[in-house]
Amino acid sequence: MNGRHRTESGLPERKRLVVVRSGQADPFEDLPGWSIATVVVGKQEDVHLPDQILFHALERNQAVAITSPRAARWLGAREIPAKFLRPVIVAGPATGALIPDRWTKLVPEYTGGAAVARMALEHGHVLLLYLGAQETAGTLEQQAKTLGVIVEHIPIYRTVAVDGLTTSDRDTLDSSRAFAFLAPSAVRFLADADVHRFEYLSMRTVAVAAGEATREQLRELGWRDVRASAGPTLQEIVQTLEAK
Repeated sequence: MNGRHRTESGLPERKRLVVVRSGQADPFEDLPGWSIATVVVGKQEDVHLPDQILFHALERNQAVAITSPRAARWLGAREIPAKFLRPVIVAGPATGALIPDRWTKLVPEYTGGAAVARMALEHGHVLLLYLGAQETAGTLEQQAKTLGVIVEHIPIYRTVAVDGLTTSDRDTLDSSRAFAFLAPSAVRFLADADVHRFEYLSMRTVAVAAGEATREQLRELGWRDVRASAGPTLQEIVQTLEAK
């Protein structure tokens, strides 16, 4: 991983990182020294949530946690009476921009679920409603538990596996010695889509996990070299790879 080859121009050849995702999202931009590719192994579908259940949940919590653009769009599209509006703590400015201004938005200095939990405590919000995927990376909940923040998680969408890998997906997977997994479902869906390729990669390549639940899933399925990222951003994932 640490060896650097040179291209015909004499410049160092960029290392390749493949990010395995459980849902479609904007592609990552390359980073200095790294070429970033993405393989999507899942797709997302809405979970029906009646208004009354949502309103009661808002009423008994002090703030709302939003860590994904899909959840931000979902919340922004709902008609919420003013008496149920709560501060919304988002995982980054891009996510916050998707939420209407009628909500009070709080944006931590750092991105990710752990930063959301810390900001909730800083503002005295110890009862937190987390609206997001049915399965989460676990970083927000883990940090909240450490801080004494009580999280009520209500799923508003779920992730299901795609039908299978494309030829392009297989070529992309085979071209890399380093992978990043952003959710436990991404790990499972890749294993289900091509168990033999998963086993081959798991014995010969390094995987960076964004979140404890993702790391546990990789280890449970036998990935040999698993490293935990300090956070969910691409920069933190690359720093984890370059640290060893």
